[in-house]
Amino acid sequence: MHHQGIEFTVEKTRQRHIWRWVFWIGDEARTGLVRTPFEVLAIRRTQTLIDRELKKRAQENAG
Repeated sequence: MHHQGIEFTVEKTRQRHIWRWVFWIGDEARTGLVRTPFEVLAIRRTQTLIDRELKKRAQENAG
C-alpha cells in the first residue's frame, strides 16, 4: 500500500486483534504493532504515523 508516496504494509499477527505495520522512508524502516479488531483501523493508524514522521522530518529540515 502507499500513503503520501510512502510504501507501507499492515498484516495480521497470530495474536487476536494485533496487527504489525511497517513503512519505509528512504532506506529507513519503521515497524510496530497496533491493537484493533479491524484492518481498516490498523491501516488508518499506520497512515497517521506516516503523516507524523513526514511532518517531523519537514520541521527538522526547515530548522
